[in-house]
Amino acid sequence: MLMLLPGLDGSGRLLEPLASELSGVTACRVTALPAHLADYSELERWLVCELERAGPCVLLGESFSGPLVLRVARQRPDLVRGLVLVATFSRRPRRVPAGIAPLAYVLRHLPLRPGLRWVFDHGLAASLRDRLEPAILGLPARTLVNRLRSVLRLRDDAEGAPAPPTLVLVATRDRVVPPKAQHGLASSVPGARVVEVAGPHLIAECRTTECAGAIVEFLASLPSAPKTRN
Repeated sequence: MLMLLPGLDGSGRLLEPLASELSGVTACRVTALPAHLADYSELERWLVCELERAGPCVLLGESFSGPLVLRVARQRPDLVRGLVLVATFSRRPRRVPAGIAPLAYVLRHLPLRPGLRWVFDHGLAASLRDRLEPAILGLPARTLVNRLRSVLRLRDDAEGAPAPPTLVLVATRDRVVPPKAQHGLASSVPGARVVEVAGPHLIAECRTTECAGAIVEFLASLPSAPKTRN
């Protein structure tokens, strides 16, 4: 099974189109992050429990969830058959202090659409924008701030450590996680396969078909790939 874990909002709603596109090829499940959890160590314990119930899976980690699935893969390799890392990072993606995270309280009260236009370089379809806004605004402010703080305190202590077969999808026009940081992640995972996707940060949502194609090819390359459906 392929388990998809979402970005900062944690709801998983934005990944549903990708899961739908992949469902004809492999069993997959979008798993929302608990809204009260923000610390990577706490999330790691939660995800291990989820995997112990579900059995070994291929994990997809988008953005915020990338470090989470990497940690679990390195701590519990018996539960992780492979990794798909989407527009993500293994250490803080920008050199800014963790102390700025509380500014998110202020940003939540500013108009959202101008910021989205900058982040996505005017490449955000109206249908996706309509799904993105409630996903962002639906996350408790405290959780948002604490998750940002967790990202800004991140250190890749396991750089170069063994990992399962890994696919890294790099968003080449990402204004949130610089492509350099995404390639840095790939170089820290021995044997990682890298596929560049021309698009903004949410490539799984903006370039769904292209991402799905790369994921299907990766799944087929695994030693015990998920069974395809007729």
